[in-house]
Amino acid sequence: MVVKEQIRVFDADMQSAVMSRYQKLTEDTAADVEHSIPPPQCREHDNTRPDSPHMVSGSLQGTPDPPFYADAHLYEGRLQRHVGDGDDDDDHIGSIQYPSVAAHDDEPLFSKHVPLLLKWPFYYGIIEIVLGFLTVLFSVAYIFMVQDWTSTVDTVRVFNSSNSYGAMLWSGVVLILAGSLAVRICKTKSRKNIILFYIFTLLGTLLNLSLSILTISCLLSTNNTNTKYVALYGLSIVCCNLGYIPLLVTAIKYLLPVCLGRVRLGHALLVCWLPCCFSPESPSHIATTVLTSHYDDMECLVI
Repeated sequence: MVVKEQIRVFDADMQSAVMSRYQKLTEDTAADVEHSIPPPQCREHDNTRPDSPHMVSGSLQGTPDPPFYADAHLYEGRLQRHVGDGDDDDDHIGSIQYPSVAAHDDEPLFSKHVPLLLKWPFYYGIIEIVLGFLTVLFSVAYIFMVQDWTSTVDTVRVFNSSNSYGAMLWSGVVLILAGSLAVRICKTKSRKNIILFYIFTLLGTLLNLSLSILTISCLLSTNNTNTKYVALYGLSIVCCNLGYIPLLVTAIKYLLPVCLGRVRLGHALLVCWLPCCFSPESPSHIATTVLTSHYDDMECLVI
């Protein structure tokens, strides 16, 4: 009975000491206009529940928590400064400490959202779409208007692999699709669309290079007898080659940001090809783990 009575008296003294210190800190903070901090955002906790993380066995049961400060280290410093100025004998009983969750006072706990790409290929996509439409337009007009391709040796019409019918048409379609994906990721900004955009850009670069080589070789091995609309074919070749330039620049410029940056396409490919050597842990899982650890560190400790 004597021990229980001593514990009850000790709990009552500690409760009164904590509440008096908090009241003193609140009054001094409100009076200090020059060095005041924003009003605290209170977080209500039910300390009477057995599953509460702020439940302290043997002491402070049923006592409301002090307000939760976003800058916990500032609150701790003010609390220790004001408590140290007092001359009462209850200073050694206990103190409420909040762990510092940031390395510096001006460093935020959670950084702002960092985009997956620092620069988005919006203008590259617009250029590819415009040149792709021009290439398709000139190619379709040339296919339907000029069909007299003959061999350079004789006058026999050529309808085999030496004929470049449709080569520039497919090249224009590739430019339109690549430009549309480039514009789309500027709006969605999702990792899945960025990977789709870059893979299609790489494949489109190789495909357009092959089509350009095919067109040049066919142009050297054949001859057009109808020179009235031959300028259409030349315009389609010029538009295709001009569209190949932003396509190649985009593929080179976003190689490192997509493969080795925050998109981590290279890591995903290595996990797919060598699952025994690389961990399949995703960046979102890592970010969730870091945020969870920060939330755990932010819980108040009663000593």
